Amino acid sequence: MMVYQFFQSIQAGNLPQFKIFPVLFPSLAVQKQIVQPRKLYQGTSRENAIEIVKTRLWLIGNSPEPRAIWMTVDLENAKDYAGESGARVIIKVRPGTRLTATERGGNGVYYHEIPEAEPYKEYYFIPGLTPIGILNNNGKLIAGQRK
Repeated sequence: MMVYQFFQSIQAGNLPQFKIFPVLFPSLAVQKQIVQPRKLYQGTSRENAIEIVKTRLWLIGNSPEPRAIWMTVDLENAKDYAGESGARVIIKVRPGTRLTATERGGNGVYYHEIPEAEPYKEYYFIPGLTPIGILNNNGKLIAGQRK
């Protein structure tokens, strides 16, 4: 029912334009890594975290080059990006999802690149990256689930 309502709202023009990026075959998806994480975290404002979990859409914002959705395996690293009043989105990662490992910002940082993205203009649905919950900066679950 939720998917049906989601697509109805899109048809009604209630959401900005978004693009769907296909999941690559696992052999092509893993870059610079041997084991892909199953759970990642993204630090952001509380308002953005709620929007991400509610719509399952991602907005490219002030990310460094490359333009991408940036995530980390480290809760503390995500907390740094969230700021004092922010939150951390818990992201379930499907095996084979296109991610790139990087050492920028510390070990355990990954990104899903969207090269043609225009910051703050379009929302993106990314199969394989499912936001499942929100943690406040104290690590308390405030929405969704941990697993």
